[in-house]
Amino acid sequence: MSRFFVVPRSYSPAKLAAFAALSFALAAGTWAPALDHSAGIPLVSELREARGPLASITPHRYGIKFRLYGRAEIFDYPTKAKGYDLVKSALTTAENKEIALLFNPEPRMSRFRSEAYYDVWQLSVDDRPVRTVADSKEGYRSDNAVASWLLVCFLLSGIYFSVLTGRIWHLKRSTPSA
Repeated sequence: MSRFFVVPRSYSPAKLAAFAALSFALAAGTWAPALDHSAGIPLVSELREARGPLASITPHRYGIKFRLYGRAEIFDYPTKAKGYDLVKSALTTAENKEIALLFNPEPRMSRFRSEAYYDVWQLSVDDRPVRTVADSKEGYRSDNAVASWLLVCFLLSGIYFSVLTGRIWHLKRSTPSA
């Protein structure tokens, strides 16, 4: 166990302190989702309804963006809500069928573009449910549960790097200078 806290020669105290600070900052960022697995989930009463045939669909790595005829919004079904393949299959085979959905009226802004996306929480095609609000909420909760593990990992790494930083500073102070 004592070798676990041996300081690598190439690491300066400043570098180790920066790793510790980064670990604690990442732990702070995961604090809220780790404590509240319902973080980011709106109330059903806050959701708005939209209906219409599918105008376009763009599957991407983190969800499925689509538009409905007669609506300006870009809707996004995020992978965080689970059921990606089911939703993709339902939308690609929807053709001229009526799509009904419940979405969050508070847009989520793109980091790299000036586009706003509206998260979809419930989706049905021709009055056949594809994903319900309960399904989406369960997906969000299971995804948020990962934050608990991340919080522990970031806290432990922050403590580890803090101990290493303290050891190297102590070693530098206790060794006589030539």
